[in-house]
Amino acid sequence: SELGQVFRAYATNNSEHTNATVHLYVVSRDDKDNLIKAPDTLTENLQTYLRKSRMLTDQIEILNANIYDIGIDFTIATKIAKNKNIVLSNCLTSLKKFFNIEKWNIGQSIIISEIYELLQGIDGVLSVSDVTVINLSRLDRVSGLTYSDDVIEIQDNTVYGIIRPNNNGIFHVRYPNRDLRGAAA
Repeated sequence: SELGQVFRAYATNNSEHTNATVHLYVVSRDDKDNLIKAPDTLTENLQTYLRKSRMLTDQIEILNANIYDIGIDFTIATKIAKNKNIVLSNCLTSLKKFFNIEKWNIGQSIIISEIYELLQGIDGVLSVSDVTVINLSRLDRVSGLTYSDDVIEIQDNTVYGIIRPNNNGIFHVRYPNRDLRGAAA
C-alpha cells in the first residue's frame, strides 16, 4: 500500500492491434481521497503482477484513466413556506452524496435528468430551472485550487441529456464545497 493502490480499473480490448491486447485503465486516490493518476511505481508493480497470470499471447497495456473534474451549477425555485437557505443547503448535501466518488466508475455517464430528479425530490423545492455541468481543469487562478489536466468538452459529449466520458474517463467533483453551486429563488 505504500506504493499506492488502484481505486478503479477498466479493461477493454484494443481494436487497433491484431493480437490480443487489453488496455487496462487505472486511477488512484491521494491521502484526501481525491482521484489522481496512478504513480509509476504502482503501474510497474501491477504490470509485473499481471505478467505472471496472463496467457502467453496476451498483451496488457496499463494506462492512466482520464480524470474529468467537474462542477455543477443549478437554480431552483422554493416553495413559499420554506426557508430558501435550508432548502438550498439540502440540495447541496444531496448533490455531494450523489457525486461521492465511491459511487462512480471509469466510463460511467452523467444523466442530467437524474440530477433534476434528485433536486426536485428535495423537500421545499418547487421546481428546478437549470442544471449545468462544467469541466474544471488545471489551476484555477482565482481560488488557487488545482484540478486535473484532463479536459472534456461537455457539450460535444452530451447526447439526449447524457454526458458520456471516453471509456477511459471518470467524472470527479474534486472540491464539493466549492464546485457544487446553487441558487434559490
